[in-house]
This record gives sequence, structure tokens and C-alpha cells, in this order.
Amino acid sequence: MMGRIQEMLSFLTSHRSSIEWRADEMDQGNHGVLISRDHDFPIMRTRRIRALIGKLLTERDHPMSFREILDWCNQNTKHGMTAQGLGNVLSKNPEFIECDRVMVKGTTSGRYSQSVWIYKQTEQG
Repeated sequence: MMGRIQEMLSFLTSHRSSIEWRADEMDQGNHGVLISRDHDFPIMRTRRIRALIGKLLTERDHPMSFREILDWCNQNTKHGMTAQGLGNVLSKNPEFIECDRVMVKGTTSGRYSQSVWIYKQTEQG
């Protein structure tokens, strides 16, 4: 079993440039840059949602809170997204930058902090 996994890994590393080239062809759609070059290979599982969130944050003139992004994803995508899944996408991809944390009043009582996100290309500083 380990031999098969090593074969697949060596295939992916030897064909990395052609995989990125094919992914670049797909990038030319309306969604902008879809694949982060900071990873060893393209993360295809979250490619579509990363592109949509990147496009959303690029079109907006202001940073968006985690809840605003989550609500937008749930209203505008077919299957929606869980808070945990969105948190993973935002935190594990370097193109999304957490620029601030704000305090929000809870629905029943208390307050909690919420992260505010921007897209790397829209960062001014």
C-alpha cells in the first residue's frame, strides 16, 4: 500500500508544472485567480469556494466579517457552507488576511469576538 502512495506522490511532483498549467487555463474564467502558488500542489477541494470568496472580497470596498461571508456563501452557493469549513478555507489560505477582530453582541446574552477578513490584493498599506 505504501508503494502505491509513494508512486502517486512521485507522479504528482514530477507532473506538477503540467497540473498548474492546466489549472491556469481554468483560471481564465470569471472567478479570477483560483489556485494559491504558496502550496506544493493545487488544493482542488476548496478551489471553487476560494475563488468565490476572493471575488466577493475584491468587489467589496470594505473588509467583511466572518458572519457576513458565511451568510453570503449560504445564500449564493448551492450547498452552502459550515462555519468550520469556512474557517478552514479562510485561515489556511494565504490570500485571505484577517485584518481585525470586532466584538459582537450575542443573540441571547453576552459578547464574543468575530474576525474581519480582506483579500490580499485589496490590502492597502
